[in-house]
Amino acid sequence: MKIRSSRVFSAALALVAVSGCTPYTQVKQQRLEAVPLSERGYVIGRYGVDCWHKSQTKCQQSFNALTTYFGQVEQPATPDDYIPGILKAEFGSITGNDTEWDIVDMQSRQRWFYFCEVVRGGEQQFNAIRYWNYAGGGSGYQVPNEGTLGLRFDAPAGVVTYIGWIKAATGDGRNFVGMRLPSPLGLQVGEGTEDDYEQALQRCPGEAQGLEVRRVVLDAASARHPMVGVLR
Repeated sequence: MKIRSSRVFSAALALVAVSGCTPYTQVKQQRLEAVPLSERGYVIGRYGVDCWHKSQTKCQQSFNALTTYFGQVEQPATPDDYIPGILKAEFGSITGNDTEWDIVDMQSRQRWFYFCEVVRGGEQQFNAIRYWNYAGGGSGYQVPNEGTLGLRFDAPAGVVTYIGWIKAATGDGRNFVGMRLPSPLGLQVGEGTEDDYEQALQRCPGEAQGLEVRRVVLDAASARHPMVGVLR
C-alpha cells in the first residue's frame, strides 16, 4: 500500500521528521511556546489498540507503532504553525520509549492509556492512522492513503475537551499465499465515561487544571468514511 498524504497531514508528519534525534514531543513543545495560553485548547480521552494473547498475562499489539493524527481544520499559515495531536501506541522502540499502559484488558484483548493533547484551539479533525513495523527498514500502512478520515470535533481555546475512547483497530488478514497477517481496520470511537475525566486530566499541564471540562461525543457516521466506525 503506497503511502501518500494530504497537505495538512504532511504538516503532522513533518513535525516528526524535522525532530531528527529530538523527540517530536519536544519539537511540538517548542511550537506551542509561540502560542499564547489564551489560544490553546486541551483534548483528553483514552487511546487504545487491539492486542493478541502473547501469554496468559501478556497482550501484545500487532504493529510496532500505531499512530493516530488529528489537528486544526483551518489551514496553517506555515507548517510550523500547525500543532497536531499525536496519539502513539508503541513497542519494540530502539529508544526504549515503549508505551506504558493504564489498562490492559485480557478478556477483550485491548490496551489503553489516558492522554491530554495540547492543540491550537478551534475545530479539529482526525487525519490518519499509521500502522508501522520496524523490521527490514520499516513498512506498513497509512489509513487513508490520501485525504483525511474526516471525523471532526470542536476543541475551543481555554477549555478542556473530553472526546471519549479512540482506538486504532486491527484485524487478521491474509497475503497472496494465504498466510495470516495483521490488517488495519481504521478508527473506532466510543463515548467513554465520566470516570475517565480525572485520570485523563492528570496528563494535562498545570495551565489546564481548573479549566472548564466539556464533553464531545464523536459521531462516526458524520465522517462518512469506511475506516471510521463505532467502538465495539
